[in-house]
Amino acid sequence: MKTYLQAHDLWSVVENDAEPPPLRANPTVAQMRLHAEESTKKPKAMACLQNGVSDVIFTRIMACDSPKQA
Repeated sequence: MKTYLQAHDLWSVVENDAEPPPLRANPTVAQMRLHAEESTKKPKAMACLQNGVSDVIFTRIMACDSPKQA
């Protein structure tokens, strides 16, 4: 699972468990895109974890709020 998440550039989200900083006033389009990408990494990592485990493990992690908890 670690290798899979590393391949999708999501492992750092599991290790750090930090939220991306908020956008500054008057952000550029590139900054908005980057913020959107960073904001979706946690849900993507959770989806990968939940899809990659058996039903028994899934029932243990389905209530977790972050990939690090899972």
